[in-house]
Amino acid sequence: HKGYYVDGQLKAYKNFYDNGQIERRFKFSNWRRSNMKTYYVTGNMRSKILYFKSNRQKAEGYYANGNQKFAEELNRYANYYIMTKSYYEDGKVKSVFKLVDRKNMMYDKTEFYANGTIKEEGQMKFDKNRTAYIKQGDWKSYDETGKLTAKLTYNNGKNVDEIQW
Repeated sequence: HKGYYVDGQLKAYKNFYDNGQIERRFKFSNWRRSNMKTYYVTGNMRSKILYFKSNRQKAEGYYANGNQKFAEELNRYANYYIMTKSYYEDGKVKSVFKLVDRKNMMYDKTEFYANGTIKEEGQMKFDKNRTAYIKQGDWKSYDETGKLTAKLTYNNGKNVDEIQW
């Protein structure tokens, strides 16, 4: 471990694996912003995190092979997500979750099969009282060939109608 202090405040540090490879690096930019990077023992990037006032604001994770595992962005105070995206180990997109209407806190969500076809899609609403994301409106499910298999309708996270094909 190596740390750097200015006026008694920790400004940056590094942790190392037994083999000497860096395990994590933290840098305090100012009282509002800081960042941390972590690494696998091989030296490949494991994660990058940006903080705003000690709250995680943006983060990225990586598989050991170097491909991106996820990316996420939260609002300034980490109360809710702006977007999240996850990937399969081969680099293909696994899911996308994105804020599309900030006023009503509505999100589009799409999940994909490993072959790249859409598995499920619909909208979600952020419920501040429950601090939860709940399904809202029409949701469609597909099989791995892309054929529509079901359409479900949600109201406040509860399934109110379902059609199967």
